[in-house]
Amino acid sequence: MKKRLKILQLINVRWFNACAWYALNLSRGLRERGHKVIVAGNQGSPVYKRAEKYGLPVVNLPLGRVNPYGAAVHLFRLKSLIKGSSVDVVNAHRGEGHSYASLLRGFQRVPLVRTRGDQRPPLVHPLNLLLHRWLTDMVIIPSPSLRPPLLKLGLGEEELEVIPPGVDTAYFQPKVSSSEAKVSLGLDGLTPLVGMIGRLSPVKGHRFFIDAASQVVREWPKVRFLIAGEDAQIKSRELRSLARSKGVFKNFVFLPYQKEVRNAISALDLGVVASVGSETICRVALEFMAMGKPVVGTRVNSIPYLIADGLNGIVVPPAAPQAMAQAILELLQDKDKRDEFGREARRRVEEEFSLERLAESTERLYYDLL
Repeated sequence: MKKRLKILQLINVRWFNACAWYALNLSRGLRERGHKVIVAGNQGSPVYKRAEKYGLPVVNLPLGRVNPYGAAVHLFRLKSLIKGSSVDVVNAHRGEGHSYASLLRGFQRVPLVRTRGDQRPPLVHPLNLLLHRWLTDMVIIPSPSLRPPLLKLGLGEEELEVIPPGVDTAYFQPKVSSSEAKVSLGLDGLTPLVGMIGRLSPVKGHRFFIDAASQVVREWPKVRFLIAGEDAQIKSRELRSLARSKGVFKNFVFLPYQKEVRNAISALDLGVVASVGSETICRVALEFMAMGKPVVGTRVNSIPYLIADGLNGIVVPPAAPQAMAQAILELLQDKDKRDEFGREARRRVEEEFSLERLAESTERLYYDLL
């Protein structure tokens, strides 16, 4: 039996984005496999608070950009943490933590792994190549879509490992019927409901979703559409105004940020990911799938990697509301296909995108490096 590892996860993310979600799910999965996981991050940040909520050991280590004295203090604290906790592997999930950990390579020969889920490509220059290729043992990417910019940087295929994200299949599972969940939201339990869930931002493609909805309603007037999410670069009132201008406001339900998102997902007959960018991890697609919902998603970054077109959902071009409308209608008009796609979505998540699968794949990589 291989020894249990002591793993330091550097998650210096100031907000709770998809990269932070990936890192915390990995930490939880590794703990379930018997390893000791320490999460280092910014005290008081959403990541830090969630790690505490999950019962993970947390250390306040804000590895941000500071003056030379502050950087030296951070470096000393990181060095002491690695040595004092007898850490076997360091896994950095953001650039600052990656840079600090790389500076210790001459003092502590602990394997350094960089998990890179950022859609922004790394800058192509010698220092970045030195950091990624010579001071880092392996780079993990959550989707094959991130491979080209890293190869362009100068990394070899053998220095990259695709390990897709994992969703908590015990928490996200189809327990409540769609009809019951609709009623709890004050909706008719029998009316079809198609929805998007996520922050209100142009990159998420809400405008194309509303345009597609206006085309669907021409053939299926009684269908309802849901948009749930917190205001960001777009305000909810702007999307409401757009729905009015398209003549489909009465077909829409707008909900604010959902702390408990499972009920909103349960109410859906199918989920939509209309994004025109980002989505190198696409958390919401996996949550839809884990809850047995077929998904219509755009051909952007990781989305076609998660959604098997024609098996558990339909993949359409981005910024193409007509194609999206046709895909939505195809699934609305065929309940048997919706049910079949939903079952396949759940099966696919259980077999390929669970916390256990994420942790097992990463654990294997750690052991190989050691």
